[in-house]
Amino acid sequence: MKKLFSYILLAAIVLAGCSRNDNDDFEPYNHRNGRDYTIHQFVWETCFDLYYWNENVPSRLDVTKFGTPYELFESFRHKDDRFSVVVNNYSEVNSLFNNEYRTDGLDLEIYRDRYHENGVVAMVNYVYENSPAAEAGITRGCVIKAVNGTTLNKNNYAALLDQNGYTLTYSKVQLVDGKLEYNGEETTSPYITKRDMDINSVLKVSTHQVNSHNIGYFLYDSFDDDTVSVKKAMAQLAAENVTDLVIDLRLNGGGYVNTLTCLASMLVPKANEGDVFIYEDMNQNLTTYYKQQGIPTFSTFTEQETHLNIDKLYVITSHNTASASEELISGLSPYMDVTIIGDTTYGKFTSNILLNDEDDHGTDDDGIDYSEWAVYLVIACCKNAKGEMNFKEGFVPDYYIKDTYNGELGSEDEELFAKAISLIANGGQPVIAKRGQKTPELNLERIGSKGKPDIANNLIISRR
Repeated sequence: MKKLFSYILLAAIVLAGCSRNDNDDFEPYNHRNGRDYTIHQFVWETCFDLYYWNENVPSRLDVTKFGTPYELFESFRHKDDRFSVVVNNYSEVNSLFNNEYRTDGLDLEIYRDRYHENGVVAMVNYVYENSPAAEAGITRGCVIKAVNGTTLNKNNYAALLDQNGYTLTYSKVQLVDGKLEYNGEETTSPYITKRDMDINSVLKVSTHQVNSHNIGYFLYDSFDDDTVSVKKAMAQLAAENVTDLVIDLRLNGGGYVNTLTCLASMLVPKANEGDVFIYEDMNQNLTTYYKQQGIPTFSTFTEQETHLNIDKLYVITSHNTASASEELISGLSPYMDVTIIGDTTYGKFTSNILLNDEDDHGTDDDGIDYSEWAVYLVIACCKNAKGEMNFKEGFVPDYYIKDTYNGELGSEDEELFAKAISLIANGGQPVIAKRGQKTPELNLERIGSKGKPDIANNLIISRR
């Protein structure tokens, strides 16, 4: 799949023979009527050739009728497309896919405040190591109520948390009579300033001896383009002779196909090496071209030095588990038993590619380099070896458990990992709760999340 980008470019050149505005008496699009429409033209032609739903894209279009490239794309966006976007910060977006972005280090879940009308609270789901928030003493389970002294509500929380720096007023989540409460003593943090971070996507690798089981735990943050770290993590687990594996993908919004395939190939039974992992269903033009050129529209499990030799996988999920994370579940399911623990996943069922015109050295009317304009475009829908596109609405977990933010991720007393351990230790059967023992309840209405930029929650084809 790493060659797909060059194949697509070649296909685009071939498909350019499909006439677009042939013989029109249009003036050149640059500086027509005092405006520059170079990017409009780039977005339209790229979508005409490569967009999965390119039947929506007109073959003749006066791009000067649209005020912005965004408006142009919206004129033919398919109703099922929640994932394509036009951007004018290509370099920044490209960095996001490799886990490089400006952050305070907080991964937050936003909930309605049960005690204040229109109020919200930001629950700290995870704090990245060596981040500004970690240095300020913020930990998982902190409940943020105010930013710079201003109480959070549904109208202001996004703007307040988007600031480059602030103080945070928070309390700690507590378990009271089986329910989570957060009205305890409040603390105000030192001033926190966001900074650029290059986050290692492998957040934690550990083993846990439970009865006769040597359980591996792998907390994975993003399928960035670093396959070396993934290979090291799996080699460590193999060297420690794990008998079972729990992959925690609750923070993982997706990433590169090549990294996904690398990880999946180390998890699938070795006997399935070379078998189909992912089918890429593309538009008719690309499908025909690929067929003519003998180019496969699928990826297979690749040869890897490390194989864990497991036949069952436990995956911890959340609403933010998306795209490549979901495709890992889908693509492995025909070959091994995959048990999902946590919350319903995001439902990102497409493959996208980030395309810019890197050879255009001009500047638009606002002084932005043309090469910084790009389209992050759906070019395929993902199916597993059985031809199933089985997560369009997200995966519903086998064991539905709300994260209550008690316990650090990877600790044996953290509720979702504890569930996985109990299933493994009891032969796939859940442990029966002791009499009078209550399952903790979050009892809060979720609004959304704040942490990684949203565009990171996508599966991307490598440009290399």
